[in-house]
Amino acid sequence: MQVVERNIALPEPREGASASLERLALLQRSGAGLLARSELDKAVTAIRKYGRPDPTDTEIGLSAFNLLQAASSREHTLGSALETYDWIVSITATQRSS
Repeated sequence: MQVVERNIALPEPREGASASLERLALLQRSGAGLLARSELDKAVTAIRKYGRPDPTDTEIGLSAFNLLQAASSREHTLGSALETYDWIVSITATQRSS
């Protein structure tokens, strides 16, 4: 699967508070935003077999699949952990006010 190959070719973020969101951004840049939920699950399993942490475990309580889908549908590229967090807050606030 090309998403897995692209993802493991990228450098793993340094551990820390922002690592989980940076992993999600790397996953999106690997093309995961275009995958169906079952395909994403298979890709994550394959990535974990390479000894990497689960890139969908964002530790923020929101579905990584839904975040990836929302970013793709809005043609938004996830960036640094801070940028990604700010974007998540903005879309969550928009959804609540609708």
